[in-house]
Amino acid sequence: MDILRESVRRTDGRFDVLKNGNLLYGAISDQWLQRQLTPVGFSELDYQNARRQLETVGKAKLVVPLPEKPLSTLDSDELSWGDPWKN
Repeated sequence: MDILRESVRRTDGRFDVLKNGNLLYGAISDQWLQRQLTPVGFSELDYQNARRQLETVGKAKLVVPLPEKPLSTLDSDELSWGDPWKN
């Protein structure tokens, strides 16, 4: 099962981030949204798409695909996604 991350803009301008429908981070400021919404492995483009959704409809969704094998069985090459802050 994949992980669903969602963000919702609050009326006070801050954001809530949910993971599979449960509150993960509440009332976070705009400056921290990218770090909390897009986990390791997501690109700047993924974040920009989510921001566009937030600006137009007030909420955004990101699907975080899980590996086919359990994380404990993956070797270091399979776990290395590089620097998530570089494009």
